[in-house]
Amino acid sequence: MRRLGSLFLCVGFGLLAAGCPKGQPDFNQGKKAETLQDYDAAFAFYEKAAKRDPYNSAYKIKLNRVRFEASERHVRHGVELRKQGDLQGAAGEFQRAQAIDPSSPVADQELRSTYQEARGTTSLWALASSSFTSAKLTSSPDESNPRV
Repeated sequence: MRRLGSLFLCVGFGLLAAGCPKGQPDFNQGKKAETLQDYDAAFAFYEKAAKRDPYNSAYKIKLNRVRFEASERHVRHGVELRKQGDLQGAAGEFQRAQAIDPSSPVADQELRSTYQEARGTTSLWALASSSFTSAKLTSSPDESNPRV
């Protein structure tokens, strides 16, 4: 009788351990971070949970939803930085958005737009500084210049 009780106890613990998802602690941490709207941390926790238990559909659903939220938040922050004139900071935010969600066409488009704007600003700045230098050179009084 005692042997039968031990067998049921072992089988019960085995079933209990098999029924617990492997990434549950990370999943719970992800839910807490998501509640606090810390989508980057939530993404990291859900990603860990999904790696530990890759066949758990609840983990995958949460991971994909938070991936979109985190990426979108970085895109919005990048747009705000670009409006303020911080092109380097904006490009960094768009790159973070791409790293989180490589399939995001919005992050890719905004990053390209920022690079083009930065190139345009740089070339305009170079043109303006070279024009200023040439104007300064031609307008300075020189003894060899007979017009002065």
